[in-house]
Amino acid sequence: MTNTMHRQGSVESLRQDYIIFATTVAGFNRKGSREAVKRFIEIMMKHQPVNMGLSKHAADMEKKPNYIWEALRNRFHGRKYQDGRPTEETRRRWEEVLRRGSPNGERLRTHGVFDSIDRFAAALRDVKEADLGLCVNVNAVHEDTDRAARAAGIVRHTIEHSLGVHGRVERLPSAEILELSTMCGHGMVSFNLVRKMIYVLNMGQISIDRAAELLAKPCTCGVFNPTRAARILTQIRDGTYWSQAK
Repeated sequence: MTNTMHRQGSVESLRQDYIIFATTVAGFNRKGSREAVKRFIEIMMKHQPVNMGLSKHAADMEKKPNYIWEALRNRFHGRKYQDGRPTEETRRRWEEVLRRGSPNGERLRTHGVFDSIDRFAAALRDVKEADLGLCVNVNAVHEDTDRAARAAGIVRHTIEHSLGVHGRVERLPSAEILELSTMCGHGMVSFNLVRKMIYVLNMGQISIDRAAELLAKPCTCGVFNPTRAARILTQIRDGTYWSQAK
């Protein structure tokens, strides 16, 4: 299961958002997985993801009292976007951080985020052909994942989906705020940060790229999709969000 299944938005919007995860399991495929993980990273980078992420075992990081600040500082130092997409400099830094990973390279979980069904399907096909022995799961619109899996020669054996939010939903923020915030499955992109970015954007005090980058920063695991965020922010600024969100 992945917390990215709680992303919100129209089907058209969610078809700009595809994630491929790889992880290992202790006692099953973790030992000796270093080279397999490196190869997975190479495959992801080949297909130009809009975001990448890794997470080490929580206990390793939580030994440091300031681990949250260090994760933010180290993971996002120097990130830059242009026209809603990461620059080559940003991609090189992702690869450097991801390759370094944990000291023994065997407790690394990583993933790639894509904004195109074509790139997603190609990356999935290459992962299948590489036969790395890793645990792999994907998150996207089910119709798209099923089509991409079949094209790669994969028969889907499991499917999970979010049942949505129930209860006093009238207390939730508006749709555009939820669509941006839920791209961080851990809830690190706060509603108020989204409101702030929309406000300063409408005031002309910040660019679309910078607003998307700042929204991505609190999501330390790297599943936030800044390219999709830039498209949503553009619609909000231009006053076309609600007509395109239906």
